[in-house]
Amino acid sequence: QDVDVLGDGARLSGVRFTDRGRGAQWENTASAVMALGFFDGVFGDKGAASISGEKLSSMQSSLLHQLEEYGSVLASVRGGNIEAYEKHSQDPNYPGGSDTGIGWTYLRYPHTAATAWTGLMMLEANPFAPPEKPLPSADGPLDGRCPVSWR
Repeated sequence: QDVDVLGDGARLSGVRFTDRGRGAQWENTASAVMALGFFDGVFGDKGAASISGEKLSSMQSSLLHQLEEYGSVLASVRGGNIEAYEKHSQDPNYPGGSDTGIGWTYLRYPHTAATAWTGLMMLEANPFAPPEKPLPSADGPLDGRCPVSWR
């Protein structure tokens, strides 16, 4: 759990990048909510890796809170800069972002991938599922036009 001390003070639940990391990494949190929600939907309480609905709900609420608060999902809600990260700052308010545990950090900036995964989570979309309609053939005529009408 991270506290957004530089924002509104909200307590936010997420997952770390690795087991050696510190601080939530929100792109992974959104994809974890999607995966665990799907797992629970298929296996329910029969699955050995089942996670409580309360924890899932808390992670989902944390992502939605950031969308409302910032208009995007941040890479990390933890403060600090790369200098604080490199010095292994012990200041809880400015530790240098969310440390991955494998040699880099995610700093407190809007994060495109975290926001995109949160959008997919909200849509309950599976970006790895095969498309409903077959993709156009690569052998088709290439006349420079987009096969989809945008009007």
